[in-house]
Amino acid sequence: MEYVDKPKTENAKWLRTALDKPLPETLDECGTEGTFDPWEDILTGVASPYNAEIESLVISSLKAIRNRKISDLLEGENALAAELMLHILADRLCDYGTSPRGAFPATGLEPMWQELIDKWSAYADVAWSDEPN
Repeated sequence: MEYVDKPKTENAKWLRTALDKPLPETLDECGTEGTFDPWEDILTGVASPYNAEIESLVISSLKAIRNRKISDLLEGENALAAELMLHILADRLCDYGTSPRGAFPATGLEPMWQELIDKWSAYADVAWSDEPN
């Protein structure tokens, strides 16, 4: 993977740049250039979802990584989808351990992990504000 050879600071600068963007305030502003869009700024190359469950899965995965509870995430009813999401997140956000096996924030990103969760959650609140409950 390309980012592995880059200095740790470059990955942290990349995430900081994304997190410093303002949140969209309305659904119409989602995807507007210059606003935070995790599907453009974080998971580059992955098309944004068309349902709130995928957004929820990403946020749950980020929380499981933060809490070092990957095994709990992989025991749920959506275990295969959760495992796929972990592999997608591992592309740039995570390092992967061999003992114990699991994802954890990539070097230099852990100090921003909670901010990433909070920002992505806030984005999802705006993006899915028209969804019926």
